[in-house]
Amino acid sequence: MFCVLTNVGLLYFTNPLLPPTDLFPVVDCKIDKVAVNEEGYHVGYHSIKLVYSTKKIVLRCLSKTDYESWFKSILNL
Repeated sequence: MFCVLTNVGLLYFTNPLLPPTDLFPVVDCKIDKVAVNEEGYHVGYHSIKLVYSTKKIVLRCLSKTDYESWFKSILNL
Protein backbone atom coordinates (compact mmCIF):
# COMPACT_ATOMS: atom_id res chain seq x y z
CA MET A 1 0.00 0.00 0.00
CA PHE A 2 1.16 3.54 -0.64
CA CYS A 3 -0.32 7.01 -0.35
CA VAL A 4 -0.19 10.29 -2.22
CA LEU A 5 -0.58 13.68 -0.55
CA THR A 6 -3.01 15.93 -2.44
CA ASN A 7 -4.84 19.15 -1.65
CA VAL A 8 -7.81 17.09 -0.37
CA GLY A 9 -5.82 14.66 1.80
CA LEU A 10 -3.90 11.43 1.66
CA LEU A 11 -5.13 9.06 -1.04
CA TYR A 12 -4.46 5.37 -0.33
CA PHE A 13 -3.65 2.99 -3.16
CA THR A 14 -3.22 -0.77 -3.18
CA ASN A 15 -2.52 -0.75 -6.91
CA PRO A 16 -1.21 2.29 -8.83
CA LEU A 17 -3.33 1.35 -11.85
CA LEU A 18 -6.59 1.42 -9.89
CA PRO A 19 -8.49 4.29 -8.24
CA PRO A 20 -7.60 5.08 -4.60
CA THR A 21 -9.07 2.76 -1.98
CA ASP A 22 -9.49 5.42 0.73
CA LEU A 23 -8.98 9.09 1.59
CA PHE A 24 -7.66 10.52 4.85
CA PRO A 25 -8.54 14.24 5.21
CA VAL A 26 -5.47 16.07 6.52
CA VAL A 27 -6.64 19.70 6.41
CA ASP A 28 -8.29 19.62 9.85
CA CYS A 29 -6.38 16.73 11.40
CA LYS A 30 -4.01 16.78 14.36
CA ILE A 31 -0.43 15.98 13.44
CA ASP A 32 2.36 15.01 15.82
CA LYS A 33 5.50 12.94 16.14
CA VAL A 34 5.05 9.41 17.47
CA ALA A 35 6.91 9.24 20.79
CA VAL A 36 9.04 6.35 22.03
CA ASN A 37 6.88 3.59 23.56
CA GLU A 38 3.74 5.10 22.00
CA GLU A 39 1.48 2.99 19.79
CA GLY A 40 2.86 3.15 16.26
CA TYR A 41 6.48 3.69 17.33
CA HIS A 42 9.07 1.41 15.71
CA VAL A 43 12.81 1.51 16.28
CA GLY A 44 14.66 2.81 13.22
CA TYR A 45 11.75 4.88 11.89
CA HIS A 46 10.72 8.50 12.23
CA SER A 47 6.93 8.34 12.60
CA ILE A 48 4.13 10.85 12.17
CA LYS A 49 0.65 10.32 13.59
CA LEU A 50 -2.39 11.92 12.04
CA VAL A 51 -5.73 11.97 13.86
CA TYR A 52 -8.98 13.10 12.27
CA SER A 53 -12.23 12.50 14.14
CA THR A 54 -12.27 8.71 14.63
CA LYS A 55 -9.59 7.97 12.02
CA LYS A 56 -5.91 7.62 12.91
CA ILE A 57 -2.91 6.73 10.77
CA VAL A 58 0.82 6.51 11.32
CA LEU A 59 3.32 7.30 8.56
CA ARG A 60 6.81 5.86 8.99
CA CYS A 61 9.89 7.32 7.32
CA LEU A 62 13.33 5.72 7.24
CA SER A 63 15.16 9.05 7.10
CA LYS A 64 14.80 12.19 9.17
CA THR A 65 14.86 14.20 5.93
CA ASP A 66 11.79 12.35 4.59
CA TYR A 67 10.07 12.71 7.96
CA GLU A 68 10.63 16.49 8.01
CA SER A 69 9.54 16.84 4.39
CA TRP A 70 6.26 14.93 4.95
CA PHE A 71 5.55 16.73 8.23
CA LYS A 72 6.10 20.15 6.62
CA SER A 73 4.06 19.27 3.53
CA ILE A 74 1.08 18.14 5.60
CA LEU A 75 1.24 21.23 7.83
CA ASN A 76 1.29 23.51 4.80
CA LEU A 77 -2.01 22.23 3.35
